[in-house]
Amino acid sequence: MLFRALRTLGIDQHVDVATSADRCLIKFKRGRAQLDKRLWNVDHAPYVARGGASAVNTVINAVEKGIPFSMVRVGHCEIRFLAYNYLFGDSDIKASAMLQWGQPVDKAKIDWIKGNLATAIANAKMLGFKARDEFSSKPLKILENSVAACLANLSLLRPGQIQTDPNVHFELGKSEEFLHALSKARKLVLVSPRKELHKQVAAAFGGAMDVHHLDLPGEFRIDGPSDLDERFARFRAIEDEVAKLTGKGVVFLVGAGVGGKQYCELARADGGIGLDLGSTLDAWAGVESRGGGFSVELTGALSRFHAKSLATRA
Repeated sequence: MLFRALRTLGIDQHVDVATSADRCLIKFKRGRAQLDKRLWNVDHAPYVARGGASAVNTVINAVEKGIPFSMVRVGHCEIRFLAYNYLFGDSDIKASAMLQWGQPVDKAKIDWIKGNLATAIANAKMLGFKARDEFSSKPLKILENSVAACLANLSLLRPGQIQTDPNVHFELGKSEEFLHALSKARKLVLVSPRKELHKQVAAAFGGAMDVHHLDLPGEFRIDGPSDLDERFARFRAIEDEVAKLTGKGVVFLVGAGVGGKQYCELARADGGIGLDLGSTLDAWAGVESRGGGFSVELTGALSRFHAKSLATRA
C-alpha cells in the first residue's frame, strides 16, 4: 500500500526497497526535510502551459470564434481508471464505480472507460486538474496529488496543452461573458441527465437558439440506481449522436461523469467545441449534487443573464 502510494505520487524512484524474510523495508534516500524542496515540487510536465486566470478567456475565445476545442477535467475517478493496473487496483475502481453507478463494473467496461479517457485527455486543448498540494497521506489527497505525475508518466500530456484548475467549470458557469458567447453559438448541445435544463437554457438565451439535449442516467448517489448495461449502452449511443450533431461552431456542454469525457473529444475532432462542465449543469438546473453546495453566483447565472438580456432589449 505504501509503495503504491509512493508510485502514485511520482516519488518511488527516491526510495530503496528491500525484503527480509516476511518484511518489506522502505527507506527514503533523502530525509523528509529535503523531500518538499527536491522531489515534491518537481514539475512533471514543464512543456504544458499553465492557464491560470486566462483559462476562462481562452474558452470564451474558442466559443466566439468557433475554434475546434476541448476541455476535460481530471479528478479522483478519472485518475483511478486511467492508471488502473498501473498505480491503482480493483478496490480503487470499485470505490469510483459505487459512487458513479452504485455497483462494480467488469473489466470490459473498465477498459472501455480507460481507453476513452486516455484519448480525450491526450487530445484536449485544456485540462483541469489540481496542482500538487502539500504532502499528505490522506487517501483523497494522495489521489489529488497523483494526477500530474500519473498523466505525465502515462504520456497523456502534450506540448501546447493548457493546464488549469479543475474548478474552471464553476468559473465558466457564472461568467456573463461565457454565457454571452454561448448565446451566439451556431448550435448548443447539452449532454446531461437534467431534462429541465433544456428549457432553462433555451429561455435564458431568448428562445430562438438551436438547443439540443442528449439525456442519460444520472450519478447513482444523486439520482439513484439504473440498469448498468443499459447505462453503458446509452453512453455508447450518445457517441453516435454527438458525431451527427457536431461541426464548426457547435458547442457541447457535457455533464456525464467519468463515462462521458470522450464526448468532448468527439465534438472537437469534427470541428466542434466540447466542454466538460460537469456539476455546473446541475447547479444551473437547481440540483444540489455536491456536498458543499453551489454559490449563488453559479446557481443564478442563467436567470441573471436572461434578465439582463431582456432589460437590454427593452
